[in-house]
Amino acid sequence: MEEMEYPASPYNEGGTLRTRASLLFRLRDWKDNDTWREFYDLYYNFVYRHARGSGLDHHEAEEVTQEVFQACAKNIKTFDPHPRPGSFRRWLGNLARWRVSDKLRERKKPSDTHNNRYPVEEDPRDLIDRIPAPSDSETIRLEEEWRQELYLTALKRIAQKVNPKHYQVFHLHHRDEWPLKRIAAELKISRASAYVINHRLKSQLQQELESLTAKLD
Repeated sequence: MEEMEYPASPYNEGGTLRTRASLLFRLRDWKDNDTWREFYDLYYNFVYRHARGSGLDHHEAEEVTQEVFQACAKNIKTFDPHPRPGSFRRWLGNLARWRVSDKLRERKKPSDTHNNRYPVEEDPRDLIDRIPAPSDSETIRLEEEWRQELYLTALKRIAQKVNPKHYQVFHLHHRDEWPLKRIAAELKISRASAYVINHRLKSQLQQELESLTAKLD
C-alpha cells in the first residue's frame, strides 16, 4: 500500500499543524457566522472525541462539546496565540478537559451540581488561569487526533463528490490495505483502471487536505 502523504506546507518541521492567527482573529467577530460554522465543522469531532475518550457517554459528551464552544466564543478574545504550533488546540483541549472534569463531578455530587459546575459566564481570565498546561505526551496525542480528524474530514468530502465505485477502490486500497490487483478482480475492473482511479483520488485527497488547511490561514 502506498503511504498517504500530508501536504507539507501547513506543518512545521515536526509535523504539527498550525491554527493560523488570522482564523483566530476572524473568530473574534461573533457575527461572522461563516467562519464560526467552518470552525465548528472542523473542531466538533476533535472536542467530542476528547470527551468520549475521557469516559463520558454520548449525551454527556454532546453537552460538554456545546459548552466548550460556548466557552471558546466567550474567551477567544483573551486567547494570546503562542508561536509554538498547536497552542490553540492545546487551549481548546484544556477547555474540554475542564468541562469533562465538571461533568464527572456532577456524577458524584448530583445534588450539588450548581456549586461544582464551572460557569460559562465566569471571568475568562479566571478560566485560563485555572486550566493546567498539558503534558508533552498530551500535546502529541491532541495533535495526532487533530491530524486524523482532518484526514477523515477530507475523506468524507471526497466520498460526497466522486463516483461511489471509484471511492470504493480508493477506500479498499488505502483504508483496508487491499492490493490493486485484488480490488480489480473483486470489482471486475482492469488493473489499469484501478490504478488510475486510485491515483486520481489520492490527488483529490491531497487537494482537500490543502483546502482544509488553507481555511486556517
